[in-house]
Amino acid sequence: MKIKKFLCVFCALALLITAFAGCSTPAAEPEVVAEPAAATEAPAVEPEVEEEVADPGYDTEKVYEIKLTSNDPIAAIWMQQILAATERISDRTNGKVDIQVYASGEMLVGDEGIEAVMSNTAVFYFIAPSAFADYVPVYKTICAPYLWESYMQVEKFMETDMMAEMNQEAYAAGIHGVVTNFVVGCRNTLADKAINSVEDFAGLKIRVPANTIYADLFGAMGANYMPLAFSEVFSAMQTGMIEAVEVTPGNAVPTKLWEALKTPHYSMTKHLLNVVGLFTGEEFWQSLPEPYRVIIEEELDAAARAANKEVSDQDASLIQQMVDAGVVLVEPDLTSFQDAFAPVGESYFRFNEVFAAVKALD
Repeated sequence: MKIKKFLCVFCALALLITAFAGCSTPAAEPEVVAEPAAATEAPAVEPEVEEEVADPGYDTEKVYEIKLTSNDPIAAIWMQQILAATERISDRTNGKVDIQVYASGEMLVGDEGIEAVMSNTAVFYFIAPSAFADYVPVYKTICAPYLWESYMQVEKFMETDMMAEMNQEAYAAGIHGVVTNFVVGCRNTLADKAINSVEDFAGLKIRVPANTIYADLFGAMGANYMPLAFSEVFSAMQTGMIEAVEVTPGNAVPTKLWEALKTPHYSMTKHLLNVVGLFTGEEFWQSLPEPYRVIIEEELDAAARAANKEVSDQDASLIQQMVDAGVVLVEPDLTSFQDAFAPVGESYFRFNEVFAAVKALD
């Protein structure tokens, strides 16, 4: 009985201790829920601003078509250099300057070519400056026979202040020399006989370009000169209409003019170092965008210098080709020719001044 009572008391005490122990266990800390991180703001994107393209001042889509005309055959050294230059011009202007070459007197040469320039047609006429002597008298002087002695003299003179002044006179007259420093060879005389002195020119039926400077020269020599298109020379010699032509080796060889003569002689009269330029109307020239004008001048000047060197280097070999083909080479004393022309040359505008300036370049 006592044991049972003791067990009851013991159980009650154990329950009491257990309850006390449960109450003394520290309460669990409430779970802390982390606040979501604030979203990071993306940097503001500035709107793209289109780069403003400067107005070039001309229509960049316009194509300028220009006809380049010449009496000379397309096979001539200088014409080949001009052709190459027109391709470079087209490339550098993205096809916006299209220069079309017409050789062998195909169109707009002679009086028609001069008229095209003076009327500001889209034309570059390849011709000696003396063709415009009626408008710029001193242009005749720089083409005078027996004035120049070398290609280098011509190139140097074209860069002088004196030539710049002459060009200003041309601009005022409505003429623009795009380049004026081509030298297409030394002109000599191809005839059915040898020309050893001025007496051999007397009465000789000779073709000359339609240019007063040749009339002055061959008139002083006593020749029976005849202006004729170069493309007609071969047939004219075949028929006997003319007996001779004054011509550079560079024009004689590609055309084989000697084949039209029975006893061809090439006499080294060296009467004219042939200065030629490309001319257009001043108003038309100024109508071309300035960047295009710069490119045209650069490329045609490069063509002139390249052609001059090539012609100078090849003159001897071209003459040898003529000799190999049966042409008799004649090398006369030039004194009688120079003396015959001297009084005429001195009548040219500013001749003494120009002559002195040229000789000072040596």
